Amino acid sequence: MHDSIGKMISCIYWQMQSHLEKKLKVYDIGIGEVPILMLLFHKSSANQREITEELHIDKATTSREIKKLIAKGYVKRRRDERDKRSYIISLTKEGRKVIPAVKKVLREWREHLLKGFSKEEKQFILTALERIVQNALFGG
Repeated sequence: MHDSIGKMISCIYWQMQSHLEKKLKVYDIGIGEVPILMLLFHKSSANQREITEELHIDKATTSREIKKLIAKGYVKRRRDERDKRSYIISLTKEGRKVIPAVKKVLREWREHLLKGFSKEEKQFILTALERIVQNALFGG
């Protein structure tokens, strides 16, 4: 048994990264791009600031991942009509086409992680993880 919550989170993260990269290699999608694709799928579009804030990542990471997704043809950006300094990011037709595959891989990973737990245990785990994330983001 791991004695450190950091070690456990790290182990889950690295295993997830390895799994997603293997499963999504055919689409040339990296683990850092997945949250942006899914956010844009759910919101239909967002500016870089919104993506940065909602995913709790830094501006440089957001910019780098968006550039990769643009180069791959999965997202596009256009000038925000309301704020000329900002860009609106949205999925392209190709980006929308890969979403079912990304969702399938994410669903399989979640099912794998929660295998063997009862419905009540799964709910408790997800609720506890949400609280842990909130504590991490807002310093408790």
